[in-house]
Amino acid sequence: MAVLFEGAGVAIVTPFHQDGTLNLPKFGELIEEQIREGTDAIVVCGTTGETPTLSADEHSLLVVEAVKVSNGRVPIIAGTGTNSTAKAIDTSIKAEKLGADGLLLVSPYYNKGTQQGLIKHFTAIANSVSIPVLLYNVPGRTGINILPETIAYLVKHVENIVGVKDATEDLSALVKLMRLCQDIDIDVYSGKVDVENNIINIALYLVFFPKLIAGPIVKSSHMLGQIHRRKTSWDDVTMGICRVCEGLFKKVLIANNMAAIADTLFNLTKDGDPTVKLPVLLAWLGAFSYLLQLYYDLSSYADIAIGLAKMFGFELMENFNYPLMSKSIIDFMRRWNISVISWFHKYVYKILYIRAERRREDRTIGILFVLWFFIGIWHGASLNYAWWGLYIAVFIFAEMIWEFDRFEGYKIARHVYVVLVMTLSMVIFRSNTGSQLALYFGYMFGLQHAGIYNAQLIMFIREYWMVLVTAILFLFPIKKYIWEYIKRIDNSMVYHCIGVCYVLIMPIVLIFTLAVMSKGGYHPFITFNF
Repeated sequence: MAVLFEGAGVAIVTPFHQDGTLNLPKFGELIEEQIREGTDAIVVCGTTGETPTLSADEHSLLVVEAVKVSNGRVPIIAGTGTNSTAKAIDTSIKAEKLGADGLLLVSPYYNKGTQQGLIKHFTAIANSVSIPVLLYNVPGRTGINILPETIAYLVKHVENIVGVKDATEDLSALVKLMRLCQDIDIDVYSGKVDVENNIINIALYLVFFPKLIAGPIVKSSHMLGQIHRRKTSWDDVTMGICRVCEGLFKKVLIANNMAAIADTLFNLTKDGDPTVKLPVLLAWLGAFSYLLQLYYDLSSYADIAIGLAKMFGFELMENFNYPLMSKSIIDFMRRWNISVISWFHKYVYKILYIRAERRREDRTIGILFVLWFFIGIWHGASLNYAWWGLYIAVFIFAEMIWEFDRFEGYKIARHVYVVLVMTLSMVIFRSNTGSQLALYFGYMFGLQHAGIYNAQLIMFIREYWMVLVTAILFLFPIKKYIWEYIKRIDNSMVYHCIGVCYVLIMPIVLIFTLAVMSKGGYHPFITFNF
């Protein structure tokens, strides 16, 4: 059977009106836009298109509309897979009658059938139609992996199964599949990134300065596409410079001052030396200051990298999303050092999970702790980083067991909980020895009988109160709230005036920051230690 399509196929979302009915005009606009931009195929009613929640009539209406809008310009592939074989057959037959050029069959979700069961399921559906069929292997969503041997068997024995859309990100499985099918034609669609043959573009991606030294971690699928369609403008240059100024402000005026507090107090307990005692509040101030230092130091580096990239016409992903506004540790880690955490989730957690799934083993807990052990030692080859990772894993595991994110209410208490847990984690992260860790925790919980506060605490507050207040204020998405409020005003004059003021203020911030920097010592980014 002929190849269904070559190139990139786009899965279209299903738009709805406020009353829950299909928004067919908007659906048609989305398809028309994709065709106009040069896509090679359109997938409707796929897993991106809310298929499990569509009625049979809604599914038919979407296929009809897609076929009508396309008018033969690109193939229309209808998602008809489900965990009910009979329902999938009925939907597939209707889709073929309505003019679909091919079908996309996702692996049966939830039921977790055997590989032999998958063969029978897909064979029955494919034999009910005469148009090409693509299998869709996405174990992260369905809970079951279609093994290469199963796909090879289906392609060899069922004429109209012509390919597979693969979302396992397991290259070894793809290599094995191609080897098993070397004597027949099979198409593999991944949807990640096209092969890049230009050595200059590859070199640019590898050595691109803003992300080269210490992040954010940028995937090739994100960067290579931008290299081909990169455009620069004065607006991008201006906004890039402003973002760099923001990063320098956070580094020089906040992170470095928080480091002065944290370094002083942690050095007093170096190697577990109890000579100088820390009262309870002073010990907590040191740990919280280190949390602020780490956040503002890492996020400022990301700001500078993102700003520099924007000046050259590239968009790098945001690496921090106000993590201390989280209501759980799971949510915190979705917002903290996003590129690093997502990289480990994709290339460590998913790989281990898929391997365990193949063996029909439930090792979610073990995989979770292994993941966070590796995330911990990514920061450095030291036991304190490994213990920090395992500490985080304990809280994530507890929140998963108790379904913590489903609890409603107690918002302030949940924010306080996150701040306390992460502040305590900083003691593990910063302590070089077990004796220092034990001593510092002893000070924080009053076990060393050093009192509640002393004159040194008052001195630190008097000297750094303005920086502390500024640091705490910028933990909140104030900038985001201001811009959203301005946009709601719907007054272009006001919007542009605020934008001009923002651009004019940034050079003043830069000059002030450089003046402070010239008086201070050498304060490298903490990220260079990892």
